[in-house]
Amino acid sequence: MAPLALLAGLAVDRALDTPRRRWIAAAVLIGVTVPAAGWTSFNFRADPLTYDWSPPVAQHEQVADYIRTHTGPDDRVFVWGDWAALYAESDRLMSSRFPGFLRGFARASGLPPNNWDTAPDVWPALQSDLERHPPRLIVDTSTDDWSDFGPYPMSDYPVLANLVASSYHPVATIDGVVIYARNT
Repeated sequence: MAPLALLAGLAVDRALDTPRRRWIAAAVLIGVTVPAAGWTSFNFRADPLTYDWSPPVAQHEQVADYIRTHTGPDDRVFVWGDWAALYAESDRLMSSRFPGFLRGFARASGLPPNNWDTAPDVWPALQSDLERHPPRLIVDTSTDDWSDFGPYPMSDYPVLANLVASSYHPVATIDGVVIYARNT
C-alpha cells in the first residue's frame, strides 16, 4: 500500500505544479467537500423513512406500533394516503392492491387529484378489494396532512366515506392520524 501512496503523492505534486492547476484542484475539492458535508449532515439528522429533518416529523413508528398491537398477524389494514411504509413497519397485510394514493402527484400544488391511481376505474377495484379483504383497521393519514395529503380527506371519496360511515368507528388518534376499527 505504501508504494501506491507514494506514487499518488508524486502524481498530485506534479499535477499541482502551476498556480492555475492549484486553483482548479481547490475548486474541485470544494465542489466535492461542500455537498458531501451537506448530505452527511442531512443523513444523520433526517428521518430515515420520510427524509423530513425539520419539525414536525410524522410519528410513523407510533402509528405502526398501534396497528401492530391492536391487530393480529393475519389481520389486514388499509392506509389512506401515501404511507405504504406503515404496512411494512406494522408487519400487516394490505386490504387492497393499492399501497398508496396520489403517488407521483404534486399533492401540495392545489391541483385537482386527477392521477392514474385515483382515476374512475380505481374506485370499483378498491371497493372490491375492501369487500374481499375487510380491513381490521383503517388509517387516515390525511387528518394530519402526512405527505401533503390533508386536502384529500376520505370524506371526499364516496367509496371510502360510505365504508367508514357504515362499518367503522374511530378508536384512536395518534400524531393527528385517525385510526378506525371495524364495528362488531
